[in-house]
Amino acid sequence: MQGNISIEEILEQKRIEYQQILKKENPETIQKVLHILQSKRREPRKFIDMSDEDIRRIFELMKRYQEDIKQIFLENGVALKHITNISPENVVGGHIRKSKNRLNNYETEVGDWVFASSSPIGDNNPYIARKPKDGMINIGHYAYIMGGDNIDIQLDEHGDKHAVLKEPNYVYKINPQNFLPVVTLKTDKNGEPYFEFSEEWISQEDVDINDPRQVIGVEKIVDITNLLNQYQILCDINHQGIGRQIHSIGNVEQIIQTILSKIQDGSLRYINDEAGININPIFIRKKEKKISNPNDGR
Repeated sequence: MQGNISIEEILEQKRIEYQQILKKENPETIQKVLHILQSKRREPRKFIDMSDEDIRRIFELMKRYQEDIKQIFLENGVALKHITNISPENVVGGHIRKSKNRLNNYETEVGDWVFASSSPIGDNNPYIARKPKDGMINIGHYAYIMGGDNIDIQLDEHGDKHAVLKEPNYVYKINPQNFLPVVTLKTDKNGEPYFEFSEEWISQEDVDINDPRQVIGVEKIVDITNLLNQYQILCDINHQGIGRQIHSIGNVEQIIQTILSKIQDGSLRYINDEAGININPIFIRKKEKKISNPNDGR
């Protein structure tokens, strides 16, 4: 690290630096680029016409921002993390292969990539509990991790509840050299443009887990109890694609009602509630209201 400055502070300084550059751009150009990115979310394979020099400059600036972020990680020796349920001895051919035809985190590009994350491993990397195809849902201040039925609630010797993976996950610590961070253009609450870094990284090359220049180490993860303090975990126990269904709902109240109904009919497990950790009060109030409703059971 640079002196006593954390990498988070270095990244924030870099974000502000680029925001100052973006402020000097023509607002009409910024709106054109935002429109292009929005249309890419509907059609990620859509061709971007770069004949407009101003538009091309914004995308080139975004590319520079990606490279600067990568350089920060390389200079500070910070590894990325690829999380999977495949143990090192079961990795076919010793290579982490590219996922085929996959969207990036912002759904603006689709391709064949190896995915990694720069979220810290310890207590707050949501990918540890997530099932790859089920994704994340954000509702207000709460982030929900969608997973399959891979979590048990167990008691330790003191009688405390723990959330434990039935099948462990493995964190492969990867050199970012062959990866690029995923970023996009957004505007803040004041309408000022800025580049957002999602902590997702992608590579167009397979990763050789036996090459120490590529993979620095592997960590086995079983206990995910601490993750509950920061996230809400829902398990789609029948693999119905509930996460994808909820993603298509635009209304927050309807999303909450859908989640609640799925919990009540047993197709979703609400792990925070089962463990008694960081339970969303919305669901508690709604459950209490449902129980006390004199019209129920008519």
